[in-house]
Amino acid sequence: MPVSVELLAGFLALIIAAAWVAQARHGLRLAQVGAAASLRLAEARGRCLGLLAQDLQAPGLTLLGHAGFLPTPAAGAVAAEARLLLRLADDITEYLAAEAGPRVLRSDAVALLPLLTEAIDATAARLGPMLFIL
Repeated sequence: MPVSVELLAGFLALIIAAAWVAQARHGLRLAQVGAAASLRLAEARGRCLGLLAQDLQAPGLTLLGHAGFLPTPAAGAVAAEARLLLRLADDITEYLAAEAGPRVLRSDAVALLPLLTEAIDATAARLGPMLFIL
């Protein structure tokens, strides 16, 4: 039984279509893998920049706190450098916030006494023994 030209052309078209579909699926898989890798990289960069902002903020606050105990000419220079570190930390934090998209505010009850106690204890430990006049 002879095979018709139309049947062969249809079979060939089916094979070509199947190859295109397979190639499209492969391209989609590659794109999905690339997108997932880019997302992981962006998250890692965000975490790294967040840690950098925290690492800049701690010495900036410490220098600013100790600047008041230095002689006047040095105090101004140290305070200026401390503010520079704090501005840089703020800029990084703002960049990360803008990159994350809009924030949604919600109202939650917060127990302030434990939070304030923890903040005071952490600050007192960081400053060391100092004379506070109340």
